[in-house]
Amino acid sequence: MPDSEERFQKILDQAHSAAWEGEWEQAIALYQRAIELDPKQASAWLGLGYAQLQLGNLQEAYRAYQQASQLQPQDPIPLEKLAQIAAQMGYTDQAARFAFLAAEIFLKNREVQKALDNLSFVTRCKPDEIKARLYLARLYEKGGQVNQAVQEYLILAAVYQRVNQAEQAQQLLENLQQTYPTRQEIKEAIQKVQQGQFLPFPQLERPLSSERLSRKASSGRKETAAENGLDPITEAHQHALQELASLIFEIEDQNSSQDGKTRSTWMGGGRGLFAKQSDPTKIVKHLGAYLTGIKEEAGEQAVDELEKAILAGLSHPSADFELGYHRYRKDENAIKVLQRAAKFPGYTLAANLLMGAAYSQTGRKREAARAFLNALRLADARTLKTQQAARVDRLYEPIQEAILSQPDDEVFEKVIDGVQNLLLRKDWRSQIEATRRHLNPQEEAAQEELRPLGEIFTQSGGYQLIGAMASIQALARSGHLRSAMEEAYYAYDLMPTYLPLHLTMGELLIDMGLTEEAFMKFFSVARSYETRGEIEPAIRYYRQATDISPLNTSARQKLIHLLIENSRLEEAIQEFIHLGEVYYNLADLRHAREAYLQAYQLAQDAGLEKRWSVMLLHLIGDLDRQNLEWRQALAVYEQLRQIDADDEQARLQLVDLNLRLQREPQAIVELDAYLDHLKRKGQPQRAQQFLNQLLADYPEWSVLKRRLESLNTAPRHIR
Repeated sequence: MPDSEERFQKILDQAHSAAWEGEWEQAIALYQRAIELDPKQASAWLGLGYAQLQLGNLQEAYRAYQQASQLQPQDPIPLEKLAQIAAQMGYTDQAARFAFLAAEIFLKNREVQKALDNLSFVTRCKPDEIKARLYLARLYEKGGQVNQAVQEYLILAAVYQRVNQAEQAQQLLENLQQTYPTRQEIKEAIQKVQQGQFLPFPQLERPLSSERLSRKASSGRKETAAENGLDPITEAHQHALQELASLIFEIEDQNSSQDGKTRSTWMGGGRGLFAKQSDPTKIVKHLGAYLTGIKEEAGEQAVDELEKAILAGLSHPSADFELGYHRYRKDENAIKVLQRAAKFPGYTLAANLLMGAAYSQTGRKREAARAFLNALRLADARTLKTQQAARVDRLYEPIQEAILSQPDDEVFEKVIDGVQNLLLRKDWRSQIEATRRHLNPQEEAAQEELRPLGEIFTQSGGYQLIGAMASIQALARSGHLRSAMEEAYYAYDLMPTYLPLHLTMGELLIDMGLTEEAFMKFFSVARSYETRGEIEPAIRYYRQATDISPLNTSARQKLIHLLIENSRLEEAIQEFIHLGEVYYNLADLRHAREAYLQAYQLAQDAGLEKRWSVMLLHLIGDLDRQNLEWRQALAVYEQLRQIDADDEQARLQLVDLNLRLQREPQAIVELDAYLDHLKRKGQPQRAQQFLNQLLADYPEWSVLKRRLESLNTAPRHIR
């Protein structure tokens, strides 16, 4: 197996493992790396789509499944997923189309039950879809399911009525009566049609799959009901019960598949990617008993049923949350299931509150304070607009750092009691608003200078840092840059490792015109993020450092190394090109060529699109020409000719360089080869333009005049 395939498979396996563990963010990053290595592998796109779906990222999941479907057009699974996502997004026509295509492929593969499922989905999205109704009726008929077949034919007749095809409805019912002469409902339907009455549409007994998806994806959204009279834990508990109830329908739907190839969300997998032994019958039985027990307040007996469902193979964040919800006071192992549930947005806030309570009662005050601060941070963000939430969220880092670095449990107890008093109440949202008004009394400052709620629990250092940051921003906005920098140095003494402060200092240095100092500040911040393993901010601030001081190559080289290390190869090539330009501007042509050559080798090794190789070889060849390294340049342009026979610039250079090297016969060979190539393509005008370009540089070269004359007088043969 080639190295690139091995790398791809290794990363794909890591992505599958992360997904099986419920590490969706990590799984997404790994699937994306696998796709960068080989974008033509549908398995990576399928995994990416599934992971995005778990986080409620419908648009991203939709795009991923689209790619998978394009790569494997005869695979019905991506189409089935696209149908469900499109329905969730409100695009019922598209949802119906995708489900119908999936049904056709399932039928072709003799997977009749799956075809029936998808055709039923079509009719739920578009109840008047005639073709799907007809398919359903005939499939039921062939399968001996007479009741279902008759029901679909009757609905089809009702559809014909509603699209002004009463005669078609009458004909359908008469044919149906001939096939099933004893069915009373057919006789009654014929009478209604003859009397001009509309046949009824039956009421759906189950929710649309898109509605079940909605309950899942809602875990990734903010609450729509601002005040529903529930504390965060009770909200999450009720949400989990709803999800578990919908899972019973989903498991039954999936269990009806006769080939067993499909895994549903209740197993934490997708299309057999993350296989695990399970017993769907037992899961449904015990899950149903749990939900019934909760309604009847059966207590521990109900929780035992949930555990049995999990032992039978149920793997879902709602089940993890429910188990932790019931057991956090009694069993330390409940923390582990709550940690799993906390990875899913719908349960993050409540799971942190429960973990905080569990840590607290076992005397682990620091861990409890950390969990409660995480909960407060999330609750704070939920009650703000997106931009405000992002701004306030950034200010929590020094707060948490200040509190959790304290040696005294009394500090942690203050946090534990304070957060519980603030959040474990029915009016927690309005209480947050009231507390925020206390922290931010000036209405005009609300947009720019909101303070995080965690500030009320800080010790002197953290509190002073928040104040200092606000003061720095105010001074900078008013143009007092030196005073702002003095305040920044004061804040640095309070918390020297707080990286956002260093970034603020870097921005002040830029405003003060101290570019070299600003470069060093951003370079240091980027290096710190890299050391922490936080790749995205490291890349971002290395780039900012290169923007500040383009001629300084150290940050660019670090950036390139980091991009290559993380398989972001096209970005790395772009940075190599920028590095080459820097060296060129410094009149260092040797190092410029080395940068372009490294980029070319990277493009070749990674199998990137040929446009990269063509562009880089042109850059290398141009440098060789400027250095008067004509033989070296000649070899480069010969490579270009092999890569792209239509590259006119390379062809011009091949003729020109051979003439400069006193190799007229070789120049004529190159000239005639390109003219023959254009003749075969039926492009005489390009041939004429090519000759005229050469004549401008070599007006005395008689060969060009003869070729031009031959082209004009005998277009069918170029001598």
